[in-house]
Amino acid sequence: MINDLWYKDAVIYCLSVATFMDANGDGVGDFTGLMRRLDYLQGMGVTTLWLMPFQPSPFRDDGYDIEDYYGVDERYGTPGEFVEFMQACKQRGLRVLDEGAYAYQHVNVAIQRRDPNSFLNWMERMIRMRKELPEISWGDYSFVRTRNPEILAMRYDWKNNAVLFLHNLHSEPREVRFPVDYEAEEDRILVNLLSEEHSHPEKGNRHCVLMEPYGYRWFRIGGLDYLLKRSTS
Repeated sequence: MINDLWYKDAVIYCLSVATFMDANGDGVGDFTGLMRRLDYLQGMGVTTLWLMPFQPSPFRDDGYDIEDYYGVDERYGTPGEFVEFMQACKQRGLRVLDEGAYAYQHVNVAIQRRDPNSFLNWMERMIRMRKELPEISWGDYSFVRTRNPEILAMRYDWKNNAVLFLHNLHSEPREVRFPVDYEAEEDRILVNLLSEEHSHPEKGNRHCVLMEPYGYRWFRIGGLDYLLKRSTS
């Protein structure tokens, strides 16, 4: 079991070194080019890079048939340039998933599936929940005022149903209070779609949520009987 659950708040960007940024003009991306774009990636909010295989390979399986786990394909640069890239990531606080417990050469899918807190199971739960929210794909969105510029709050409405997403964009905990418009009195509760930490309104119909650093909440406005209330218009 992996106890470090940093990935639950991470912004992970998967990329191929070969197609990302070419620094020497040979038509193939390389670590030098990728390193030049680290500030750009970090500026987008990326906290973790997930590198596709870059080691020497006969390319009978899109590069996943690696010949040497300790080498670097010469098209992408030298081992020294790879070390320089890793140091640049470390200086910026960027994780690289080619190394450590989540690197593809260390992760065993069968073990991950048996562990309810694994990275694989968490990712599958998030994707499954996202697919169960048609409001995001088909609904109208609006921003909810929180009086806190470090908290992003977005609401999606579709066919008399609504979901609310909160994101703490700061590296420190933040408490946020906000009002929510309701269709009916029984809709006052915010049902947490990812845990049992539901939110009930305080006086004045305002909700108060304590957000951990870079934390997020997915709420459904009202109860889980939303399918029964979905309109046909």
